[in-house]
Amino acid sequence: MQSKYDFIVIGAGYTGLAAARRLAELNASASILVLEAGVVGEGSSARNSGFVIALPHNTNMSGHISPAEVAQKQIRVYDGGLRWLKGLVDLYQIDCGWNPKGKYHGAATAEGAISLQNTARQYDKWGVPYQEISQAQLSERLGTQYYRYAIQTNSNIFMQPAALIRGLADNLPANVTLVENCPVLSVEQGREQGVLTAQGLIRGGKIIVANNGFARKLGFLKDRMFTIFTYAAITPELDAQQLALHGSEPEWG
Repeated sequence: MQSKYDFIVIGAGYTGLAAARRLAELNASASILVLEAGVVGEGSSARNSGFVIALPHNTNMSGHISPAEVAQKQIRVYDGGLRWLKGLVDLYQIDCGWNPKGKYHGAATAEGAISLQNTARQYDKWGVPYQEISQAQLSERLGTQYYRYAIQTNSNIFMQPAALIRGLADNLPANVTLVENCPVLSVEQGREQGVLTAQGLIRGGKIIVANNGFARKLGFLKDRMFTIFTYAAITPELDAQQLALHGSEPEWG
């Protein structure tokens, strides 16, 4: 590890690795350092739900343009990002279970079904294809009668997030240096601009803070960011009879 880099990226999650890769693509002669406090694949990037979602969630904060225009712009951005990510998965043969299966939006109550139907009408305006699924169809596909109505969209990818983030980290451009188990203690500004670690000060021409909720510990976005903890239940491996109870779909979400 050098004592000075053109760029220093704090955090080796999806945002940090994407920023480092793009910087390297734009300037092949730049020296880029990515610092990860832990080990890639052991943080929240590897423990998310395993969805790559390509549909907007909230277009009401649209300013002076319509929600439909906001949605269509976001969809174009998402589509470009998905194609870029799929290109990396294919190029480096990252074995992450990439599956463009789409996903179900299910409603268990009458009020929920009305809300989903309104969402479907919104998708019509956005030009997003979908299928309406009845309770009987859901029962056959998913193995449960809990949901009375659903819509299925194709704008989603299933993948194994730990495998994906590790694959991306293992195949960074040659001018990107990744250092794990190296937490940043502080970000220094002024003449000695850089980051302070247990190994000492590392100077950087530009610093990108990409450690999400942990940015607050470095003095950034203290009143604009909060962390959320989520939990999952893990079962023993299911046998064929148990799996058969989960419907005809081999993989769904």
